[in-house]
Amino acid sequence: MDLNVNETTSSNNEDGVLTENTFLEKTWKDDFTFIIESRKLYTVKAVLAYVSPVFDRMFQSDFKEKNQDEMELPNKKFDDVLEFLHCVCPGKQTDICDQNVYRLLPLAEEYQVSYLKSRCEDFLIGRINEETSPDDLYHMLQLASTYNMDRLHAECVSETSKKSIEDLDRALKKISIPLKTICAIQDKMLRRLEKSERENKCLKAVNKYLLFQLKENERRTIQASEGWEGILLEFEMNIEDLERGRTLSKEFKIFDMEAKFNARKRRGHKALELGLSFDKNKICGWEISVFGRIAIKNGTGKNQDLTENFQMLCRNESANLPNYWNIGNLFDVEKGYIYHGKMDAEVYILADQQMYPSIELMTPEFDTLDLLA
Repeated sequence: MDLNVNETTSSNNEDGVLTENTFLEKTWKDDFTFIIESRKLYTVKAVLAYVSPVFDRMFQSDFKEKNQDEMELPNKKFDDVLEFLHCVCPGKQTDICDQNVYRLLPLAEEYQVSYLKSRCEDFLIGRINEETSPDDLYHMLQLASTYNMDRLHAECVSETSKKSIEDLDRALKKISIPLKTICAIQDKMLRRLEKSERENKCLKAVNKYLLFQLKENERRTIQASEGWEGILLEFEMNIEDLERGRTLSKEFKIFDMEAKFNARKRRGHKALELGLSFDKNKICGWEISVFGRIAIKNGTGKNQDLTENFQMLCRNESANLPNYWNIGNLFDVEKGYIYHGKMDAEVYILADQQMYPSIELMTPEFDTLDLLA
């Protein structure tokens, strides 16, 4: 969308700051005029020569413009050149945005204004994320190739290589990109696949190592399941809130089901009661087997992190699995588990979901694991 001249243009005041009508009305400072679409823009030769090597050579060499005070630009649009001047001349320069970046790039390239081209490149790179469509990526790859923007090209190739082949084929039918760029994307895809294969081999080795440490019945249960999902939670607990009896929760999602990991201080004890709770409506009719490990971090290094494995079976709302763990004085600041007024925990959860007959059971709200002091 072209910018409205009356709303976006300005002129220099006495302090050199851009104010309204810059380039549209001639001042005593202006010594050069652009004529575009039968309209005039007024500027300063010295400024143009400073920001653009092309104008610098034009005004110093044996070009006809050297001794002229005006120049026609027959193949340019008035609003584009006006926006270009606002972005390169001294004063409060116009920001790069969606409305002007594609208009500025051709001018920045033609007149070799490298810092303006770099600003455009930075803006386009900032727009790239995992949500960027293949069509937009291909469009930016076209720009990167046309205007020799290597950083933009590298970012687009990297993000494009993460898209599905089907989506890329559809985009390629609408937007053509150089063969060299297609090869770069394919190479990135192959390297990503090779890395994924190496990581899968590593994960399989780690999985076998961890399974070997489990009890035989636990190992068989995990190996028999094909639908396991896992998650790592980093849980920061504010000690003041715990002392006041508040239940602290860390929300997460597993099997498309909302769940919480909860912590509260057990009444009458210096104990930390931990538990899992699931969406009561969605868990109905399902049985969730949970294997997990809790690690209470030691912030000072005075003692080792406290870790404990747990296992629970959740039907409908939940089912209790109390476990008493004598760990010393967890709430003693000198022990190092409370650091800067908080207690940090990591919770590793591995869960399996199976259909279960919907039966109304009288069960508590949380599965709990008690860490007793």
